[in-house]
Amino acid sequence: MTPRTRRFPIRLLVILTLFVGLGYIGSAYGGMVNPLVTAVPAVLAMTFPFWLLALAITFVLSLLFRSRVSLIISLVSFIAGWGGLTTFCPLNFSDTDDLSVNDTTGSSFTILTYNLFELNAYNGQYPDETNLTVQAIIDANPDIVAMQEAPPMPSVGYRFTSTSQSDSLIRRYPYRLNTAGIGLLSRFPARFAPVPEPSPDNGSFHFRHFLIDLPDGSVLSLYNVHLESFGLSDDDKKLYRKLTNGEVRHRIMKARRILISKLASAFRSHAEQSMQLCRCIEADTCSSIIVCGDFNDIPGSYAIRTLSRHAGLSDAYVDAGFGATPTYHVNRFYFHIDQILYRGDISPLRVVRVPEGASDHYPVMARFSVNSDH
Repeated sequence: MTPRTRRFPIRLLVILTLFVGLGYIGSAYGGMVNPLVTAVPAVLAMTFPFWLLALAITFVLSLLFRSRVSLIISLVSFIAGWGGLTTFCPLNFSDTDDLSVNDTTGSSFTILTYNLFELNAYNGQYPDETNLTVQAIIDANPDIVAMQEAPPMPSVGYRFTSTSQSDSLIRRYPYRLNTAGIGLLSRFPARFAPVPEPSPDNGSFHFRHFLIDLPDGSVLSLYNVHLESFGLSDDDKKLYRKLTNGEVRHRIMKARRILISKLASAFRSHAEQSMQLCRCIEADTCSSIIVCGDFNDIPGSYAIRTLSRHAGLSDAYVDAGFGATPTYHVNRFYFHIDQILYRGDISPLRVVRVPEGASDHYPVMARFSVNSDH
């Protein structure tokens, strides 16, 4: 290979690495841009795993072709996108992965957020005529269960919920509240609380405010949230599967027109809905607050950044989770869209995804320590 012919693939690699590096950085911080201005960065942020993989590939190619410039671009891009990487894949080590053991001292509590998918099995299967989603809650054994897309619980016979499962929920959770598909199961005394700006309960945006009396005497203010869904039809999901199969010919423009436009519309709704939540939380005087549920949005998104900036909330998974963990797992939409945010006199000790149940979502469970100095 002559020097001229050797320089051509190296130059091409440099251009490719620069393109990938820019895409990686843009996706790492796409959630900083308000979707009401432009939703393109929000959509780009959803593709962060792709850009991370592409950056790793260009790094390996840079080593193989011994391209110093391409290698430097890869490393600089990786460092520049570090904030997005640690949000996507936090690395918090802990020896408290087993959250199913209840704390009898009152110094901590566990909470599980779970989109129940109306107790449907996403694959249509109910082994042994039991409901695996209900069983996942029983096996996880949290102190508090925040549920979205939830029927009144328990309901014997509904979606194969067995009598023993129903009895178990009744014994464990004397406080059971539900309205508009937003439900709560609690070992501790719990009640609905008013908010200055209730959710409109049209479309798929719902939230409810609960007050929970913790064993140490403090009150936890809990907002159980379901932000606007993407509204994808079965045909849209089929199109996405074809794209992920590599069948891109004649489909890119259709995907841009249908899929991206629906994503953009949802992100714009999330921006407005997160501000409504902020206005409610700003009026909240409780010392400990949790906002959790199905956000239909990823960590580091504009909606979560808004809640962090205006309501002082932190992401429990970023602070106490480990690894990249999708919580939605159907139709190849492998995204972490179920969140637990917090502020005040509580601190997350561990946050884990519970890979069980038959919903299209996995539950997310956290243990919080309580500051008893009131």
